[in-house]
Amino acid sequence: VASNQKEAVEAAKQLTAETGTGWHVIKAQVHAGGRGKGGGVKLAKNLEQVESISNDIIGMMLVTPQTSAEGKKVNQVLICEDVYYPGD
Repeated sequence: VASNQKEAVEAAKQLTAETGTGWHVIKAQVHAGGRGKGGGVKLAKNLEQVESISNDIIGMMLVTPQTSAEGKKVNQVLICEDVYYPGD
C-alpha cells in the first residue's frame, strides 16, 4: 500500500524483484465497490506508468455506485502483480 507516487514506485520495484513481473495493477484503496468502473483500478506496463497512474489516483474523488455523488477521496493505492493480462 502506498500513500504517494514514490512509495508506489518502490512497491512496484520490490514486487518486480520478488515475482519478475513488469506489469502492475494500481488499485484505489477506498471502502466501495465498483472501483474499476469508477477509474480506480488501472494497469501499468512499466515503472513510469506506475508513477503517473498512482499520482492520478491518489487524491482523486472516486465516484462509484456505492459512494455518494461527491465520491470518496483516495488516500492510498495498492500495487499488485498483474497475473491476468496475457500481454502483447
